[in-house]
Amino acid sequence: ADAASETFLAVAPVGVKEFTVEELSLGSERRPLPSAS
Repeated sequence: ADAASETFLAVAPVGVKEFTVEELSLGSERRPLPSAS
């Protein structure tokens, strides 16, 4: 999951990257990344 998240962050736009980082900080277990689905 970490590797996938890092890969997503690496290719995500800055706005999406910031939003995703906040989501991961809040709890990625509760709200998985759309790309992980």
